[in-house]
Parts: sequence; structure tokens; C-alpha cells
Amino acid sequence: MKRFNLILLVEVLLFSAVMAHPIASESENSAGGNTVAEATEAASNGKKFSAFFIGNSYTQYNGLPTLVANIADGMGDTLLHEQSTPGGCKLIVHYSTKRTRDIVAGKVFDFIVLQEFSQYPVIDSSAFFTYSMKFDSLRRVYSPEGRTMFYMTWGRKNGDSQYCRQYPAVCTYEGMDSVLRVRYLEAQRRTGALISPVGSVRNYIINNYPNIELYTSDGSHPSKAGSYAAAVTFYTVMFRNDPTLATYNYSLSNSVADTIKKVVKKVVYDVLDEWNDYNNDPAEIVDNISHSRTINVYPTIAQTSITIQVEDAYSKGNYSIISTTGKELIEGVLNEDKTYCDVGSLKSGMYLIKIVVDNVPCCKKFVIN
Repeated sequence: MKRFNLILLVEVLLFSAVMAHPIASESENSAGGNTVAEATEAASNGKKFSAFFIGNSYTQYNGLPTLVANIADGMGDTLLHEQSTPGGCKLIVHYSTKRTRDIVAGKVFDFIVLQEFSQYPVIDSSAFFTYSMKFDSLRRVYSPEGRTMFYMTWGRKNGDSQYCRQYPAVCTYEGMDSVLRVRYLEAQRRTGALISPVGSVRNYIINNYPNIELYTSDGSHPSKAGSYAAAVTFYTVMFRNDPTLATYNYSLSNSVADTIKKVVKKVVYDVLDEWNDYNNDPAEIVDNISHSRTINVYPTIAQTSITIQVEDAYSKGNYSIISTTGKELIEGVLNEDKTYCDVGSLKSGMYLIKIVVDNVPCCKKFVIN
């Protein structure tokens, strides 16, 4: 209980500034809205990306990937997309599903989008982190120039009554939304992925524009306005364009669509580099399975130490532990057979260990819990 209260306090401190004030109206901000010149300029710089959306009904409702593609098309951009989104599906199930893995392995994508089952980051965060990392590792093998992207979801309208007693923080929308935000940001930190902060956009709209209904009648799934808010957020994160220039409004009124676009600009676009690091994808973090020697690093989820074991004889070897931003933190020389590395000084998160045996490098990853 104390841990959840601490999470909520941290969230309030981090997000209260941006959530506190509604966006200026059109009369207060003459820079808002679309001009022909702005739309033409955006279209002339068209980008083309591909994405594979892995999730469930939160992605499937209202055809979210198609909405993102329609927004892109209106801006002169292109999004080619595929999806695997059966209702209620968790990442652990997706990972064991041949069709989903075959799509990841069979094509090259610019973005692999991961959306977990709505309750799972709360009730089983370990599985959420584990299978997020497994999918990220697959992406690094088959789409090494692409990026993994998390779809940050949201709290249910009236909280989660099913798990309220076990996890008191999720008894309310604000509490559940806060915990989900923390979990998705942690998954992002562990993998070095991008994030589409849809939950934070919805939070701003709920607190400042309560007349825009983001839920369907079940208090969980996205309404048309909710899916549009998600689509504008994804477009902004993928294409890094000002969302207020978008011309596609779906089936929403101009006033509602424009308000959503302005919220996404404020919450996401204006601070895009604070949400995502587009320049430092830890692309080397992938097990090197082609190395001629059998090299093991264990445990893969560690606390104070890890062991490097080289099966065959060798003349010389060394290792270095590198952060997801590329900074070398620890280095050493390999011993015969097994080498024990003290990692107790490292903070929680994901790390790359680069092992060089007889001048042949091998890269593996591990997590400090």
C-alpha cells in the first residue's frame, strides 16, 4: 500500500504542471488551427513508415492503425500497417502464437507496437516486462533499423473493481492510470524503446475537457474520440510532426478533433524529446547466436552479480558492461571457464554486456532488478 502511495505521489509531482491548465482557446491562441501553407509544407516533406501493432481490443476498437494511417495520408505521409489484436490477448500469449512471431520474423518494420492487456502491467508486471523484452529482442534481430514502441494505455473510468481489494491503488481511475503509466515508462526504460503516451493524453483531456467522452459504455474501451486521441498521439510520435496541422478528423466534429489535436501538441509534441530518445536506440543489445563458441551470461535478471561462462578453451578475452545509452560502466578480463562480475553498483534497468573472445565480439543483455 505504501509503495502504491509513493507511486501516486511521484506521478503527481511529474505530471501536475502539464495537467493543471487547459489549452488556450482559438481566440486566445492565434497560432492554432491549420493553414493551407502549413498543410502544403507538411505534405511536401512526406515520410513513409511501416508498423506492426501487437495488442488486443484497445488497438482493434475503431480500427486504430487505420486511423493513424488516415491521419498520415492527410499530412502527405504514409503508414503501412499490420496488426495482431485478438480481444483480451496478453503479450505472453502473443509471443507463443506462431502467426504473430512469423509476422515479426517475416517482414522488416519501422515500428513494432506493443500493447499489453489492460490489467496485466498491474497484476503481473514481471510477465509484462519479460515479454516486452522478448519482443524487443525479436525486433532487433529481424528489424534492426526499426524501433519498438509501447502503447501506454489508461485507467478504467471507475477503476478496476476486480483487483481493487488486492491492489488498492487501482480502485479509482486516477490510481489505476498512474500505476499503468509508471509500468509502461519502466518497460520503456528497460528496453530503450519509444513510447506513445496515450494514457497521459487521455488524462489531460479527462481533467480539462470532461465533456469529451473517451470511453464506451463499458468504462474501459475507447470511444471514437478515445481512439482518435490515440491515433493522433501515435502519428505524432511516429512522424514527429505538429498534430495541429492534421486535416483528418475521423467522424468527430471539428471542435472536438481540434481540441484533441491541441492536447496532443501540448502533452506530446511540445516535449517529444522528453518522452522519447530518437537518437540512442541500443541497437547492439541482441544475443549474438552466430559466435563459434558457446558463451553464457547468467542470471539474465540479476541483483548483485552475474557470471560469464565460456565453454571452449581460448587464449584471451575481456568484457565490458554498457548502458542503453552507450556508456561503458564496467570492464574486465575474462578468467578461465567462469568470470564473476560484481554489478551491485548498477541501477535497476537493462544493460548490454559485450564479450570479446579471441578478438571475436559477442553481445548479450541482462537486467538489474
